[in-house]
Amino acid sequence: MTTRVASSDETGPTPGPDTFGPTDGSRHERTAMGLELLLPLMIIALVALMFFQSSKQRKAMKELQEMQASLSVGDQVLTTSGLHATVVTVGEETLVLEIAPGVRTQWDRRVIREKLDPGTTPGSAPGSTTGEDGADSGRGATGE
Repeated sequence: MTTRVASSDETGPTPGPDTFGPTDGSRHERTAMGLELLLPLMIIALVALMFFQSSKQRKAMKELQEMQASLSVGDQVLTTSGLHATVVTVGEETLVLEIAPGVRTQWDRRVIREKLDPGTTPGSAPGSTTGEDGADSGRGATGE
């Protein structure tokens, strides 16, 4: 039995450096460099979003404090606990609220969530389901 050794012509071309792309790792370096640039960009975007969010929150807090400072006798208010009342007496840090005829309680100013306009309810939208007399019509949001 004789064994035959295959020559390079029979097995096809020998893979060289150009067959599988560059062997110097430049493709890997480009990918790593892109990731290195992406991380600082993501950090900058996160910091910018946090700044804008905190500025909105500061503005809302300032408006709330201004509203609480501007309360006067006779204002209809809503507390953070959902209690509807009328301001009877205004002090430096506290308010006396009338929650029912003849029932007066003392509250800290900071518990007032919003000042209500006479004849409106908090959170009422223009397309609410209440009728002209303020009673619920029993229909859903679609009017059915």
